[in-house]
Amino acid sequence: MSARVFRSFALSAVVLGSVVGASVAAERSGLAASETRSGVPSAQPEDQRWLEAARLASGSENYAAAESDYRSALDVELKAFGPSSIEVGETLAELALQVSNQERFSEADALFRRARVIIEASSDAAARDGLVSYLALNAANQRKYADALVFAREATARHRAQVNEAQALAMGGGPPVPVALRAELAHSLRIEAEMALRLGDLATARAATDEVVFTVSQVEDLPLWWRPAALALTAEVSEGEGDVVPAERNFRNAIKLDKKLFGDTIPTARDELKLAGFYSRQQVYEPAIATYREALKILEKTPSAGAILQPDEITPLLDAALAQPSAKLDDDVFRAVQLMQWGVADQTIVRMAARKAASDPALADLVARAEAARAKRDTTRMAIASEFAKSADEQDQKRLDALSGDLKQASADADSIEAKLDKSFPDYARLTNPGPAELGDVAHALEPDAAFVTFLSGSSESFGLSITHAGLKIHRLAIGRDALADEVDVLRGAFVLRLKSVADFSLKSSFALYQKILKPLEPDFAGKRELVIAPNGPLSNLPLALLVTDPPSGASYGKAAWLIRRFALSEVPSARAFLLLQKVREQRKTPPRPFLGLGDPVFAGVAANSDSRCGADTGSNIALKALPALPDTRREVVTVASTFGATSSDLLLGAQASKSELEARPLDQFAVLYFATHGLLPSELRCEGEPGLVLSKSAGGRDPVLYASDISSFHINAGLVILSACNTAAEGGKRFGGGALEGLADSFFDAGALAVLASNWSVPSQATATMMVKMFQQSKQNRNYAEALKDAQLEMIADPKTAHPYYWAAFTLLGLGSASHT
Repeated sequence: MSARVFRSFALSAVVLGSVVGASVAAERSGLAASETRSGVPSAQPEDQRWLEAARLASGSENYAAAESDYRSALDVELKAFGPSSIEVGETLAELALQVSNQERFSEADALFRRARVIIEASSDAAARDGLVSYLALNAANQRKYADALVFAREATARHRAQVNEAQALAMGGGPPVPVALRAELAHSLRIEAEMALRLGDLATARAATDEVVFTVSQVEDLPLWWRPAALALTAEVSEGEGDVVPAERNFRNAIKLDKKLFGDTIPTARDELKLAGFYSRQQVYEPAIATYREALKILEKTPSAGAILQPDEITPLLDAALAQPSAKLDDDVFRAVQLMQWGVADQTIVRMAARKAASDPALADLVARAEAARAKRDTTRMAIASEFAKSADEQDQKRLDALSGDLKQASADADSIEAKLDKSFPDYARLTNPGPAELGDVAHALEPDAAFVTFLSGSSESFGLSITHAGLKIHRLAIGRDALADEVDVLRGAFVLRLKSVADFSLKSSFALYQKILKPLEPDFAGKRELVIAPNGPLSNLPLALLVTDPPSGASYGKAAWLIRRFALSEVPSARAFLLLQKVREQRKTPPRPFLGLGDPVFAGVAANSDSRCGADTGSNIALKALPALPDTRREVVTVASTFGATSSDLLLGAQASKSELEARPLDQFAVLYFATHGLLPSELRCEGEPGLVLSKSAGGRDPVLYASDISSFHINAGLVILSACNTAAEGGKRFGGGALEGLADSFFDAGALAVLASNWSVPSQATATMMVKMFQQSKQNRNYAEALKDAQLEMIADPKTAHPYYWAAFTLLGLGSASHT
């Protein structure tokens, strides 16, 4: 059987909630290394090694690691088989799905287009059929359920034809129907059932689900973990049909089987979340809350749980909290919401941690040992579950006893290595699994006149949460994630230049969005002067300063009731980042030198090269070479530097604005770091999943991109880092900035910064310099950065030439607004 067939078993956990565990990869990895997906002998053991690592990561639902491993496999295959080979096509499809699972959809779509050209031109019918299933998963991840259902039905028809053909051969004396063919059919039927369920087509969902259940129960040698998945799916369909008794029974049976197969891990937690949501929808709140708490115990021990889960899996808990409010439940809600808030910033942190591990042999060894120990524990647990699945007269008690002993030892080994990892490398442990912040700690850290605000966006409704010294308040918001993204896109559209002109900004649309997301929270803000916001989701792409708080009486930007008139605003990637920065500030001494500025980098001839992570990727080189020069940033940096009394030796301009020159400076000696250059989103460099800043090429041809993980390795003491003109506005000017800026900010926080002032879109250098000068003049008057930014923005609004939010609203203060220049 080809390895290709096994690869298509893994489902996207983002939407479908796959229960595939680490043992999936162990089974896949047991395939002969001489097999490839197309059945052609491979002379590339390195390719197989990366593919096996990718399958392990994907089976464990660690999509960031799987992406990295598939990229490494792709590099090997491009050299060994050529860019048009089926091996490359299928790895591109695998890579695209991992990127899609991380919700970087424009990049995923581009990768799927590249894969589709290769696969559809090949003679490999199985590869073409598998691609259709992957396209269904990608559409489902993007919540395009109707499109996903079309793809799933096509995949089902293709796989059913293969099964029917094989059955005809078997009836004529040929070999039995391969298990893999039945598995592929069940796989596409499961997607079909899930999509039909989301679209309210219960008849289709029931028919597809019943066939999945029949296949799983009748076909031997299918993975055991398909059984709880089938039970949970049956329960969801029964609930949709209003048949609650069998729904509850099947949810509970799925959890029991999960515990046998996986123990207290993500698959068990996911089905517990489903049961808890079921109870909440039935308004049976006490068992709902108890079940949620069981799931949260597991999730809080799981690194990057938010990469796997969806907000809709936790919104019923907020419903329960609103129905039966209590202080204890408030703590649970706040921790749960943080677990769901996964985005580009978190993905950046994962990659920073991985590169830190790779650079330290001792750490790399412990990480590898921990992964091996966990894999051994999980595969042993699966072997025990497999033995228990046999009938009583077929079970081998001696084998069960031996496996039980092995499991006890493997669990002890895994716990011991993980404890040593946490103790010996606490910074790595903090990056990989920092855990949620406690509600009481956040409330205590706030200034008396400040409030902390965060959001959770589900498919049909959202929630706004505010924290003050008085505690937590939860508000239901009548807008779902996709509608919220659309409204953000409309407002962002005013900042895309057309024929070098600024488009009109809709004050009415801004006020309408304010009414939906912040108006319900207004009572919580009484007497407050500052809002600390962890925006998350679509709101990460919109500076909230430009929301209008009162009905506009006209079209005057200068007279509009902007939110910035009422509050000083700052953003943080997460509550835990807010607390960490508070702790760092308490230990910080003011650096002796005031300012280091970088601007007007030289982009001519800039391209990825041999030491670049991008290698020779053509798309990445085009992205770098196409960057426009930024000559006006020279004057901008010089002007801002003059307000600090900085000398020419503190400026890196033109060719000097390079990695080598930057690293040669004592970065821990500067109070303010200023970068006036282009920033790149992950989707703009096809080789990378983390954002970066583009600098001049260093002597010796070093990679010109300063990645987030490079930044995190710096040691700085800056109270403020400025990222000016920091985005090239990819993706049509709609969804740029946001999470990528938070990812860059997190890397600077990890390096020691307290705050990052970032522009969400490119602003003319003259306007930028004017505002920066105004801000720093304000900050010198013993004003914190949030207050100084507010006053500078208000001055810009008062000037008719710069009152349009294009000129002043781009700048968002990430980190501690209470940090200051003095």
